[in-house]
Amino acid sequence: CFSDLGYVAMLSPTVGEMLQTTVDIQGFRQNVWKARLDFEANQVQLLWDLPDDDHGHLAASIEFSVASYTHFYRSCLPVRLTPKAIRFQHQPRFPAAVYSELLGCPVAFGAVRTRVEFDRDQLKLPLPSANPDLQRMLQATYAAPVAWLANGRKHSGLTYLYLAGELNKS
Repeated sequence: CFSDLGYVAMLSPTVGEMLQTTVDIQGFRQNVWKARLDFEANQVQLLWDLPDDDHGHLAASIEFSVASYTHFYRSCLPVRLTPKAIRFQHQPRFPAAVYSELLGCPVAFGAVRTRVEFDRDQLKLPLPSANPDLQRMLQATYAAPVAWLANGRKHSGLTYLYLAGELNKS
């Protein structure tokens, strides 16, 4: 679900830097909530900052976001990685065991905050697709529309990013 920008993330040197790159580009995909990667806690966590106290209406979208990050994490190496745990702030929409089976790790509901917990050592693993030179070149390609967005030219930036993603499709 990350399209071309996600592939740029796969060029990062390590699993952790790949996750950080996907967090950094989330504004191109949506702006309802923000996820952030917290390396400072006892365990590394991907945290969701939600807009209000009524999270029930966002449950399906949040689950999709968590599943997308988790899938990206699990599939970035030939050996499947698994997060340590996933905790949702909302209540389950399906039997809880379904979530653990699909996401590949323990899943809990009713947490204070939605988060995915990672093994710090796994985040240090090198990516076989790492190519810092190509990554810098591709990031430079997207620098202009990012600057447009930052300078209030929202339509120009989003149009460029949309068309750039559509040009390589059949």
